[in-house]
Amino acid sequence: MTDLDAGTKRELKSEIEALSQKLGAALPDDLERANKGRLLTLAAELRVRAGAPAPVTLPAPVPASVVAVAAPELEWVPELEIVEVEPEAPTLPPAAAFKPRPAKPTKPMVNGAGAFDGGKPPAVKSRGAYSYPYTVAEGKVVVTRRGKIAAYRPVRAGDFADGQTQLDELVAGGYVVKAP
Repeated sequence: MTDLDAGTKRELKSEIEALSQKLGAALPDDLERANKGRLLTLAAELRVRAGAPAPVTLPAPVPASVVAVAAPELEWVPELEIVEVEPEAPTLPPAAAFKPRPAKPTKPMVNGAGAFDGGKPPAVKSRGAYSYPYTVAEGKVVVTRRGKIAAYRPVRAGDFADGQTQLDELVAGGYVVKAP
């Protein structure tokens, strides 16, 4: 039986009233509205004041057959000897135990440029030098579709809304220089 099973609220209230009359203590104002936990707490406090022991909940008794099986008598108890042992330094396995992993086959490198199947290295295609016919003049900045273009940067007709006509006007104004 647990404390919550100690009785009904009505029984707890009557016990609290009887103990408070015995002790001459005033009843709490919230006694009628108190829940069972509060009533159990009040009853326990009043029992302590009155010197009456609080109800103790004991576990159910264990059958004798279980006790006899659980604790057999020992005829001989071994004596234990305590021996101090110094720790040894850890030993590593011999070097022969470590086998290196075989390397993965790779293709030979050419000048650090990458792998190829052998023979001559692959030909590198070059774009060649392309010179733009128009560049922004020194000390000038031109606003294009690509944004602001600073001095000495190349521009082309596609960078402007009006195309070649606007580029020609900028050349005439000295903002863009045509390459010779």
